[in-house]
Amino acid sequence: MKLPVFFRLNTRFIGARTWRLLATLLLGGPALSGSAETIVIRNGTVVDGTGAPGRSADLWISDGKIAAIGEAPGRNADREIDATGMIVAPGFIDTHAHGNPARTPDFENFLRMGATTLCLGQDGGSAFSDNLARWRSEIEASGVAPNIAPFAGHGSIRRQSGVGIAPNPSKDGIAKMVALVEKAMDDGAFGMTTGLEYQPGIFATMDELAAVARPVAARGGVVMSHVRNEDDGAVLESVAELIEQGRRSGARVHVSHIKTVYVRGSDTA
Repeated sequence: MKLPVFFRLNTRFIGARTWRLLATLLLGGPALSGSAETIVIRNGTVVDGTGAPGRSADLWISDGKIAAIGEAPGRNADREIDATGMIVAPGFIDTHAHGNPARTPDFENFLRMGATTLCLGQDGGSAFSDNLARWRSEIEASGVAPNIAPFAGHGSIRRQSGVGIAPNPSKDGIAKMVALVEKAMDDGAFGMTTGLEYQPGIFATMDELAAVARPVAARGGVVMSHVRNEDDGAVLESVAELIEQGRRSGARVHVSHIKTVYVRGSDTA
């Protein structure tokens, strides 16, 4: 059985605000941040994520970045890693992860599975409290191992704004939520998540959802949603609601869980 080789990253937050950067990182971003040495991983099967077949090749890392695949980048290696019988691949991105980097900065369970980038703040709950910039500084100082892509949670935004579980927020309440989303995005959030099956997200109307998603759209982010109802017979309507949120706001949208619960059995008669 061939096992993968993955890179354990030093502290690194993704500061850009476009979802496209995630794909860029996946297909060849920094491998060992802050390392000035040259490392070569030899004798492995390189699977680069482009869809191309795996190929036998050496992978060179210089000054913390992938410098070459195959041929040496003009200098001898300071360190060699033998990957015979193993697969060398970019670190995987877990687009729906849960965890607290302040408590478990190593995230060893994710790294052992090859996930080196975690999207935190799912289902409407921000991974940070009320200040993403301060939280980022604290987490970076803790020596967190994987990359972190933080998202602002719609439910957390509702609570921070004082709207809470109100079913019909006032214009002032919506304006406060919009301002909080704007600040989170400006501080480096990749987008916003919603948990419309849970409180307080369950009380949100389409007008509210479109309003809070517009700052996400304006800054190139993504709205990721645990949709309102995943039951058979209701899930399509719930997905349609998310699509409508994207249409009204201009934001790109992503369904957090592609699944249906309480599925009816098929009629085979």
